[in-house]
Amino acid sequence: MIHRLLLGFVLLCTLPWWLTTDAEAGGKKPTKEAGVQLLRDFLAALEAKDYDKAAKFLHFPPDAKIDIQKELSVGLERKEISKKGIDILAAKGKWGKLAEVFDKDVAERRAKRMQVPLDECYGLRLDVAEAGFHWTGTTFKLIRVNNIGKLEEK
Repeated sequence: MIHRLLLGFVLLCTLPWWLTTDAEAGGKKPTKEAGVQLLRDFLAALEAKDYDKAAKFLHFPPDAKIDIQKELSVGLERKEISKKGIDILAAKGKWGKLAEVFDKDVAERRAKRMQVPLDECYGLRLDVAEAGFHWTGTTFKLIRVNNIGKLEEK
């Protein structure tokens, strides 16, 4: 009887620890909210024309040879991303592992092109608008931003 009471007391005392969320415990998980926030932070850097900061949100394969400033400077003009587009994508887009959100072959090609494991990639997609993310274990890096600003036209 005493053992049962003692066990019950131990379980009762540790219950708050079991109920803490991963974020409260200091850990991070790859969530839709974290992906959307990354898109918002990326957009803010682009709007401020802080291309060095914007580039820090992106994942580049080791052998990438592109003019970062040139590519990033035309992103807003091409309507690749916008605040309203992010809002629409966040509210209505499909979120999940990249191979679940995109066609599996397309997801495999994108992960291979970026030289990251497919199982570490996530996506957010609605119609022609899409965002791809690589989870580093602690944070997301963008591997694709396409047509998000065009959602506001619909």
